[in-house]
Amino acid sequence: MKVEFTAEEVQAMVNYVLDQLGAIEELDRKDRATLRRWRGDDLRLGSPTMQLLTDRVNAELQRIHEAAHVSAITKPDWL
Repeated sequence: MKVEFTAEEVQAMVNYVLDQLGAIEELDRKDRATLRRWRGDDLRLGSPTMQLLTDRVNAELQRIHEAAHVSAITKPDWL
């Protein structure tokens, strides 16, 4: 079974995390501006940074899936 996220799905996840970070009241204005610039400059669809992030998320998802599949095979049912 192969599961892959599209760049749009990864961008939605990143946007959610950045929205949560931006909602922290103790966050300095300078840090909020950095988050906005990062989102606007590096995390656009089609940017090399976004493609790299999508590739890494999908690679990590595949690695976790393979590890879970292997451990399920070697683990006895009675444990």
